Amino acid sequence: MNEEHLIERVMYKLVKKYISGTTMNSAIERTKELNKNGLTASITFLTENPADKSKASYTTSTYLELERKISRLGLRASVQVDAVQIGMDINEETMLSNFSKIVEIGNRYGVFVWLKMDRYSENFPFQKYGKGVGLAIPQSLMYEAEQQPHAKALKIIFSKEESKNIKVRKGTFSSFMQKYSGAANHVVLSYLPCSILDYMPKNQQQRGNTVFEFDLSNQKKITKRAASKRAANISITVPFGKDWVPYAVNNAPERYIRFLTSRMLGDQGGSS
Repeated sequence: MNEEHLIERVMYKLVKKYISGTTMNSAIERTKELNKNGLTASITFLTENPADKSKASYTTSTYLELERKISRLGLRASVQVDAVQIGMDINEETMLSNFSKIVEIGNRYGVFVWLKMDRYSENFPFQKYGKGVGLAIPQSLMYEAEQQPHAKALKIIFSKEESKNIKVRKGTFSSFMQKYSGAANHVVLSYLPCSILDYMPKNQQQRGNTVFEFDLSNQKKITKRAASKRAANISITVPFGKDWVPYAVNNAPERYIRFLTSRMLGDQGGSS
């Protein structure tokens, strides 16, 4: 086994709790487990950004297959599609064509579709897709997205650093919620610290239209805490795919990344 494969194996062992696995079946099995505990899932496919239309088409086909499986198995899960994965960097026409296919199948089988966009577009035709589509954006773009009149569902994605800095205590939960809950008719706050559950009210009226979404590494903690909360308002992100390294780097704790970086630099230095 060469050094590159060894490093990849070590890295996968460290970060595997952040992803369900490399195959679609791994995501399906994890979603079944979450559903049994009253939790919903938001499944996303980890793949390289396409360099051409054929690769974007392959990624689109993967999401179509995923939607059919979710429906056939009766899973409580949505899918989250990155606009870049389906051709945004090729051209917007390619992305919209592929996204329309995903939405069509989603609407047919009752699977909600999130479109993740890192660049805000006020002209995106959300009115074309109906109620089964939502916009997923970084927290930094939230106030711009509030001006999007057709995005009735909004997922606000906190970065690792933003999540770490969130300090919600008893008495401040309502002000935290007031900041985000009015952004759309249906709001998902994603990548939150699981400690926020300690201050989540049991009263559905107080929670309003907000769903709290956590990364997969917190599954055990969330499952335990959800027993005393309203689990219907709690979701878990379930990533799968072979191209998991960028996702792991963006979401794993800094201590893991420092270790992996030192390991890789050490190995490279030793072989030069």
